[in-house]
Amino acid sequence: MKLIEFSFIIATINRVILCKRALDSIYTQSILTPFEVIVVDQSIDDKTKLLCQNYNNLIFIQNPEKGLSLSRNLGIKKASGRILIFVDDDGFLDPSYLKNLSRLLRKYPNCKGFAGIIYNIEDKKTFSRYHTKNNTSLTLLNYDKFLSSNIVLKKEIFNEIGMFDIDFGVGRKWGGSEDTDILIRGLLHKADLLYSSEIIVYHPKCNFSSFSFQQIFNKMYSYGLGRGALYKKYARILPHWAIIQLLLSFLKASLGLAISLIFFNRKGAIKNLGAIAGRARGFLTYSGADKSTFFSQKDNFL
Repeated sequence: MKLIEFSFIIATINRVILCKRALDSIYTQSILTPFEVIVVDQSIDDKTKLLCQNYNNLIFIQNPEKGLSLSRNLGIKKASGRILIFVDDDGFLDPSYLKNLSRLLRKYPNCKGFAGIIYNIEDKKTFSRYHTKNNTSLTLLNYDKFLSSNIVLKKEIFNEIGMFDIDFGVGRKWGGSEDTDILIRGLLHKADLLYSSEIIVYHPKCNFSSFSFQQIFNKMYSYGLGRGALYKKYARILPHWAIIQLLLSFLKASLGLAISLIFFNRKGAIKNLGAIAGRARGFLTYSGADKSTFFSQKDNFL
């Protein structure tokens, strides 16, 4: 029996149709290599559980407690693979994903993790303006390339830096930046981490034009909470970086707000206002980490 090389981890909630698309993109990869899939389901019904019964080498975990980071941690602990690939339930992999990832692993054997490029499903444009077509080392200055919808980490790194912070991410108090948090902890441990446009994921575009004003504000406020809390979390251990990044984030959002007001773009104004309010509250109210407890989340499970 071949050892499992890759473990795909999908945290999902009430998205059985989209989850099927994500699963199918894994099981139809262009190369055959030993892998497993771990689905951590937070749904209130059994639809996803029934779906998962149609796939081989799939481990299903029911998690009644909400939270992206918590669910991913459950998947990490259950995983048998050496390489962990985190897949959003509403995204899907390019057919060449595993082939290109395997090539990167051979080319960069000392690399502890990768972030890949994300394209919008609707128009095939890049999901983020920070995603470029190249390979580059990840640093504290280009951390916005490391997005949760397309990250790969060697399982061993979690014994070095700890698990995902369960207070960050969708479904928890600080509604984002769980990805940036894990990246920063990796960088603080001198881990080699790489961004590569060779590993491709497709993800729905965030179409704010279809949202109400309240929905736009709530979404950006939640993400802003996570970003502000992240900067506060690192304000003691990386004070200059944290303050500069906080100020830059306020500057960008304030400029966006001003431009939106000038051009009477009400939804653009609400979007930037929500981000500003969330970041301010996140930074002012976060009190969860200091130097003495910074890596207290380490969990020896390998």
